Amino acid sequence: MIKKLMGMGMVVALGLLLLPSAALADKIVIENNTGSTLTELYISNADTNSWEEDVLGRDSIGPGDSVEVELGRNYMTYDIMAKFSNGEEHIYQNINVRKYKNLRLNGNDADMW
Repeated sequence: MIKKLMGMGMVVALGLLLLPSAALADKIVIENNTGSTLTELYISNADTNSWEEDVLGRDSIGPGDSVEVELGRNYMTYDIMAKFSNGEEHIYQNINVRKYKNLRLNGNDADMW
């Protein structure tokens, strides 16, 4: 009986190790609280000097709409650059995705909760 339980425990432990990394990913919901459409969204590790690719691709986020972005579990803080249809560009720095799961873009500033 003990050997059977130990075998089952090993199977469960192995299953947990084989879970896709996406299951452990950090996510953040980004809400567009401006009067313009969000057309490009770049998110990079706060410790780097370059931007990753546009996470929106061909999509956009209208005023009042939001998007959930999966970040992985590599870093705790990220910088975010948002570009809007009216030509404005805003950078939000040191967003702690382990502490805050929501980011409301208000133009020059942002609310986090």
